[in-house]
Amino acid sequence: MATFHHLPGVKSPRSRGISLRESGRVYVLCSCLGYNKEVREQDEEEEAIMSHRMKIKIYYEDTDAAGVVYYANYLRFLERARTEFMLEHGIDVAEYHTRGFLFVITHVDIRYKRPAKLGETIEITTEIADRKNARIVLKSHIVRDGVLLGEAYVTFACLDREGKPRRFPEIFRNLPGASPAA
Repeated sequence: MATFHHLPGVKSPRSRGISLRESGRVYVLCSCLGYNKEVREQDEEEEAIMSHRMKIKIYYEDTDAAGVVYYANYLRFLERARTEFMLEHGIDVAEYHTRGFLFVITHVDIRYKRPAKLGETIEITTEIADRKNARIVLKSHIVRDGVLLGEAYVTFACLDREGKPRRFPEIFRNLPGASPAA
């Protein structure tokens, strides 16, 4: 989705659309006339290239006694989304594991905003927030029908078979998102 900002001095929401490039994102002034439809669609296409979306149906096994998703199950959902993000970009975790590249989670930061409930379908959007030689941070948004339920930052590292940090394989440098370390 495009991010909309109010620009100082612009009082009418019906003003013409303005697109500004800033930090690799498109910022758009919303127009009620539909003028910005093409710009929003372009921004959504760029976001789709940079991120991965995965839908997850909430089953009884995912919930607690109150019928809401048990907090720790979000970690499972995030792991699935991370794995699918990598597969979408040609990275088979199992294959790299056999080649001596071990990907381990070193830090997770989750903010729960609203609960997901039994029978609902949620969507997790995953993208790279930061990248270094031996560490990648993924940003994920957990959404239901356009409502943000939670957001997470998951840091994972690359280790060799002895458990020592190593550079990620070359293919990781081509992943869309935050620029790799120089």
